[in-house]
Amino acid sequence: MFELAGKIMVYFRSLLLFPVYKIRFRNRLCIHVLNSLRGKWSLWLDKNSKIQCGKFLMILGPVYFKSVYGGKLIIGNRCFFNRNCSITCVEEIVIGSGCTFANNLVIVDHDHNIYSDREKKPYTTGKIHIGDHVWVGANVTILKGVTIGNNAVIAAGAVVNHDVEADCIYGGVPAKKIKKYKEGVEK
Repeated sequence: MFELAGKIMVYFRSLLLFPVYKIRFRNRLCIHVLNSLRGKWSLWLDKNSKIQCGKFLMILGPVYFKSVYGGKLIIGNRCFFNRNCSITCVEEIVIGSGCTFANNLVIVDHDHNIYSDREKKPYTTGKIHIGDHVWVGANVTILKGVTIGNNAVIAAGAVVNHDVEADCIYGGVPAKKIKKYKEGVEK
């Protein structure tokens, strides 16, 4: 009974936050009512940036989403974010549907530009695309310019600085392919 009451409270909290976010961020934030937002959910959006979240997003928080300098953060349906996930977007980050992210995740699509005319272009950027049904372990960092294929698994503690094939397990620093698998059949 207490479990059901807890779920109802989370749902109503999400319903109350929805209009507040819509008023505060207007068209820059697209979020569905059917999301479960537990704990702290920090959003930072400038006037030219956008965050779009699909249905049935589950956040345990604290989670930090930041989209600045015209960046676009797009999150698909049925994604799960555990505690201490941080996503910072300057260009574009697209996360597919059905993805699961463990705690202490960091995703950044840019580096600080320490050379040449820093005032005109303070960042070097690269789009990040994460496919559907990707499982990302704890303490993972995903860096700029990366594409992660569908059904990939990223092992805990990995630093992903290059593309990840679909249906593969990657791990290590930097992340390397551990093995390829097909759902239900290991290779």
